[in-house]
Amino acid sequence: MKLKIYLLISGLTILSCTAYIDPPRPSIRMNERSVDIALRYPLQILSEVSSLAVDRSGNACYIQAAGWILASAGWDGTELFRSDLSRPRDVLITGGADCYWLLNNLDRKIKCFDRKGQQLSETGFSGISASTGAATITGDIYLLDGINAQVKVVDRSGYELRSFRIEMSGGGVFRPGSITIDVSRNIMALADSRSGIIMFYNLYGARHSSIQIPVGNHPQAVGFDYLGRLWICQPEQGMVGVYVYERDQWVKQMGVPFRKPYAVALSPFGSGVVAEDGNLAFVKF
Repeated sequence: MKLKIYLLISGLTILSCTAYIDPPRPSIRMNERSVDIALRYPLQILSEVSSLAVDRSGNACYIQAAGWILASAGWDGTELFRSDLSRPRDVLITGGADCYWLLNNLDRKIKCFDRKGQQLSETGFSGISASTGAATITGDIYLLDGINAQVKVVDRSGYELRSFRIEMSGGGVFRPGSITIDVSRNIMALADSRSGIIMFYNLYGARHSSIQIPVGNHPQAVGFDYLGRLWICQPEQGMVGVYVYERDQWVKQMGVPFRKPYAVALSPFGSGVVAEDGNLAFVKF
């Protein structure tokens, strides 16, 4: 009997240690409709960023509009790093959490940078003219060719895992310019600013749903948060719309006002950054 009690206590101790090593997501707040702007970080001379990403802590990484500077800003308003880029066509893609992924469609390279701005790796890809993409925490990259409405998934070494085409139900032209993925819910969203249509697919290319709504034309115009909600930048309306999937349709939960917001990047832990006119707005929810 004493041996059984000892084994039970030992097992509980091991489980508690395992839970401590794997930090849980924060508890869902009682008011999910609350979004707080913690800081507005001024972009100095430039009023816009060409691409945007965040790490798991919610720190921002961005490329300036001219395309030559990669920089990062923290929650306290300090600049974490600033470095020159060798190619002006490099663009950040969202996701990754522990690193920043840069895509270059000109030479078809994918680069990985750490959170201090040091390049860790570089790999090539082929078979797609990708202008943007999204990454998972494990390093799978979803490359988007908006002109041909094609998605190709590669691993961190550039090896192709799968590819599929995006088509509108009932036909019509669909040319998405932005993509975001939610691995935990097996869903991706692709937005076409010209038609005002957002298509949803699972991560293996099966059609899920769609909505028609005004959306910005930035590569990071849409983003999923850790609650599975879709944030949609609507610069002409001066807000970011937050949508939830309920009863087989996407419905608006709230609209968060910003100064012509055009890009959003969200961390896995209830924080993120919205690029608005002249600033990076750090948000928490």
